[in-house]
Amino acid sequence: MSVRCIFVILLAAAPAPAQQPPRPEQRALLAKIQHYADTYTQQLQDFTCTQIMTRSGAKAENRPNVQPKWKTLETQEIELNFVGHREHYRLLKVNGDSKNPEKKVKSGYTRTSGEFGSMMRAVFEARSRADFQWDHMTPTSERNVCVFNFHVDRENSSMGLRTEFRRIMLSYGGYVSADCATGQILRIASDSEPDRSGFLIHTAIRYGPVTISDREFFLPTTVENISGFDRTLTKAEMRFENYRKYDADTSIKFEDELPEAPAKP
Repeated sequence: MSVRCIFVILLAAAPAPAQQPPRPEQRALLAKIQHYADTYTQQLQDFTCTQIMTRSGAKAENRPNVQPKWKTLETQEIELNFVGHREHYRLLKVNGDSKNPEKKVKSGYTRTSGEFGSMMRAVFEARSRADFQWDHMTPTSERNVCVFNFHVDRENSSMGLRTEFRRIMLSYGGYVSADCATGQILRIASDSEPDRSGFLIHTAIRYGPVTISDREFFLPTTVENISGFDRTLTKAEMRFENYRKYDADTSIKFEDELPEAPAKP
C-alpha cells in the first residue's frame, strides 16, 4: 500500500467537527452552566488547603512576537481557608522560610488574591451582564465539552486592580469550558481589554475532582495569572494541594479580592 493510500484512509477515519447546535439547544446548555455556577459555592463545605504560588517578573516587550524574559521572584506557601462561601489567605512561607514571610515578598510587582473561586462568581453573577456566545463542542473519552465565549463591559465588571489611591475596573472577555451533560465547569480563562490605564490581567483556572472528608468536590487545581502595570509584568502560577476539613477554631479575617498593583517608587 502506498503512502498516499494510507493518508487517504486516515483522513476518512478522522471524526468530523461537531456542528453548531440550534439556538434553543445552546440556550439550554448555557442554562445548565449558569445553574452550576450559581450554586457552586453553596454546595461546598468549609475547608482548608495549601496554595503554592510561584511569582515571576518581566518587562513588557514592545516588539511583536517577542516573549517576555521571566525571572523568578519567589515561591510562596499560603494557607487558604474557604469559610462561609468566602476565601481567606494567610502567607506561611516564602522560599521555604517561615520567618517574617511578608518581608521576603519582592516589592514592585503585582500582588494577587481572590483567584480561587471568585472568577466563576464574577463571570456568572447577574450584575456582570456577561454576553455569552457559542464557540464549539469537543468530544473526549470522558465527556462532551461545550465551550462558550463571553464578554463583560467595564461598567459591569468586577475585574480590576487597586492602587494606593483608587480602584481601576476593566472590561474583559474569555471562554468557559463545561461538561455538556451536567454544566460542570472545567476551565475558565479571561483577558482584560486594553484601555488608557495601561493595566492588563490574564487569568486561567482549571478545575478537577478533590476528596475532602470522604466527599468528592470539583475544585481549582491550577491557576495562571498574568498582570501588567506600567510595563512591569507579574506572572503567578498556582497549584492547590492538601485539601482538608476546615478547623472551626481558626480565626480568620477577609480581605479585598482585587489584585494590588505595584506601588510606584
